[in-house]
Amino acid sequence: LARQRRTPPKDLGLELLIMKQKRLLPEEIMPERFIEADEAQNYEPDHAGSFRIYLCRGRILASNESMTVAGSNARDILNTLIEKGLVSRLDHAGYLGRELEKAEIALRLKRNYVQDEPLWPAEKS
Repeated sequence: LARQRRTPPKDLGLELLIMKQKRLLPEEIMPERFIEADEAQNYEPDHAGSFRIYLCRGRILASNESMTVAGSNARDILNTLIEKGLVSRLDHAGYLGRELEKAEIALRLKRNYVQDEPLWPAEKS
């Protein structure tokens, strides 16, 4: 419809410009020797506990039975969880880092965030 009217599409703001880059950096050279990453193994829960990650009032929150940590960026929240001894497994720390980073991106781009769900519909498979 916008094309027919020769007008910009409705409800598209600066978010599209934020996502676009003018130039991509040149791709790195692939080394001749490398190790292929293994697929995920069986899930083993962290005995230190699990966290619910969500957004509230413009902040990122990571909450478990004993504590809620709030912040505006993934790094500070993850560092706090580790310093407080609330994460004991490296794979759990990696997972929390990925989810907290997704939450931070959602917060900055004013998108919805649901833990363990993709930020972009095209990511669903």
